[in-house]
Amino acid sequence: MVQDDGAPAWPKKWWVVRFVSEPFLTREEWRAYLNALPARYTRKELEALRPPVKCEICGGAPSPENPLQAAHRIPFAKGIQHLALTPRFLNSPDNLRWAHSRVCNQAFELKRLDLVVKHLQTEGIMRLPRFLPTEVLRARDSLVSGNGVARARTASGPRRDGAARRRG
Repeated sequence: MVQDDGAPAWPKKWWVVRFVSEPFLTREEWRAYLNALPARYTRKELEALRPPVKCEICGGAPSPENPLQAAHRIPFAKGIQHLALTPRFLNSPDNLRWAHSRVCNQAFELKRLDLVVKHLQTEGIMRLPRFLPTEVLRARDSLVSGNGVARARTASGPRRDGAARRRG
């Protein structure tokens, strides 16, 4: 491939986009992101879906001293570093709200690992990657219900255990 000026051009896209419906990184992806977190463009993506008119936490209007920003329910950096969640999953509209930058952003964020794991379970994500630190896996194990029934599926994809989904 050559550009108009004779310089070599970049090749066409040759890779496969993987983060579409899978909430978890592979071990190799996770290790790479532990060294350098990915860039985020959360505000632009959320503006395209829902313009920032009012705070989705308190209902108040933005102000110059307390503007709205895109707030993550599961914190972006912690979700990648501790749970190996994909950036796409963390930046999905379900995990984002417009919130005042001072108080409401912090109020929306889940601040403890056990709360994040419980939130993932309410979303139907029952299994975490086995390569995660033991402390994280213990937090998940402590919250699994004793009834033996677990809905094991990814955030928006097929069940991870291979079983068919029930239709309700």
